[in-house]
Amino acid sequence: MALSSDPAGTTAQHGIRAADRMKPSELLPAIRSADLLISGGGSLLQNTTSARSLGYYLSVIWLAKRFRKKVMVYAQGIGPLTGYAARNAVKYVLNRVDLITVRDAASKSCLEDIGVNRPDILVTADPAFAMKPAPDEDAQEILRATGVPEDVPLIGISLRPWKNNINWLPALSQGLENAASKIGAALVFLPMQREKDTGISVQVASQVTVPSFVVSGHYTPAQIMSITGRMSFVVGMRLHSLIFSASEGIPFLSIAYDPKVEAFTRVAGQDEPIKLDGLTASVVTSRIIDAWNRKNELSKRISERLPKLHAAAIENAELACGLMSQEEH
Repeated sequence: MALSSDPAGTTAQHGIRAADRMKPSELLPAIRSADLLISGGGSLLQNTTSARSLGYYLSVIWLAKRFRKKVMVYAQGIGPLTGYAARNAVKYVLNRVDLITVRDAASKSCLEDIGVNRPDILVTADPAFAMKPAPDEDAQEILRATGVPEDVPLIGISLRPWKNNINWLPALSQGLENAASKIGAALVFLPMQREKDTGISVQVASQVTVPSFVVSGHYTPAQIMSITGRMSFVVGMRLHSLIFSASEGIPFLSIAYDPKVEAFTRVAGQDEPIKLDGLTASVVTSRIIDAWNRKNELSKRISERLPKLHAAAIENAELACGLMSQEEH
């Protein structure tokens, strides 16, 4: 059973039972009936975006242990964790779980630094590396319906709102426009979180003078992955735009607003990210063109790492099944 903010939608999309994660009358029975609680879904254990969310996810884990359930922290990206209270709370709770897997070495170091030492901490990979893209025909149809031309190179762009947009977004927009113009490419904006990312994507697409398109419909993650695979190159802020790009063997240039983006960029063997602090149009333009000119080299680096990342993503599920087997005995 999944804990969800939209139980009906989760059941409809994935065909599994779901409980409202914010209703104690549904949350508590769901935990009590479980053999194993999996805490996963990205960067849950951090307090950069919200101290309240960190408290919620730790509380769910703590409740499961109070009910004497097995708990696995599943392929998470950990941190940033700021402040003694947050760090101590994570240490207290996670030292009582049964297994921890993280998606990068930086997350493991973060946990070790705050004193998490009781369960095994294994570096695996993001579960998205175990995903399969939708058929290529789906991507072709979606791009065609969006008006994206088939006879020019396509640069996928994944943006998200972040602090002080007014300070960095104009320079980023100008840099994207300059690079696409010099390359002769169209920009295809790929909102990873439709409700949050579509607005900023439409804003930039409407301001640049090169051909630009926003893929703004309701599409599944598998369809977005397949669309990403049709790009020649990707420039991304959202972590999963980079993961989808790597999964499809597409070279990328990341824009680092969070340490998790930097950590994954290193895992994928790509160029160092562009950082938002001090970002200029000229830097964006030169970095994109330089990476574009080395697309084959960057793609080869990804291809060399993909088998290991795929196997590591599958390992998460195998470890979870192992915990279930222990429970059954």
